[in-house]
Amino acid sequence: MELYGPNGEIVTDDDSVENRWKTHFYNIYNMDNSAAEFDDDFHSQVLSHKSSLEDRMLEPLYDENQELNTTITIGEIRRLIYVAKNGKACGIDSIPYEVLKYESVISVLHSLFQLIFETSIIPLIWRQAITCSILKDKSSDEPSPLNYGGISLLSCISKLYSALIIS
Repeated sequence: MELYGPNGEIVTDDDSVENRWKTHFYNIYNMDNSAAEFDDDFHSQVLSHKSSLEDRMLEPLYDENQELNTTITIGEIRRLIYVAKNGKACGIDSIPYEVLKYESVISVLHSLFQLIFETSIIPLIWRQAITCSILKDKSSDEPSPLNYGGISLLSCISKLYSALIIS
């Protein structure tokens, strides 16, 4: 693959291309937001509302929603895993949905998900993604990184857990 380097030159060797992609996505995801359009009044309102909710949870008569804190069942996991589509790209753990559909794996997932739910601690690998570049427009100038969008491939297990919590 060839890309434009930082000074407009074409780079083709693997190390230079890899470094160019790293720099490109780093710059996109680490932009200086200090000058971004941010409404300080709205920010203050959100912080105030958050504080109000936290205070309310400390009140002796606070009634938590027990329905949301029920134990995760194998049936819930099974239902979600069977609707997950096969053949999808997997994340950094390289575990596809096809593997997760085995009954013995579902049992292990149940134990893992229950532990995560009870401790609120997720595996560190779930915080990592594989970033892939996709050409936005086939007629555009291919060597320019600006003509590519990035997608993040996440762990299928983490996506399954997220779907479980959302449902």
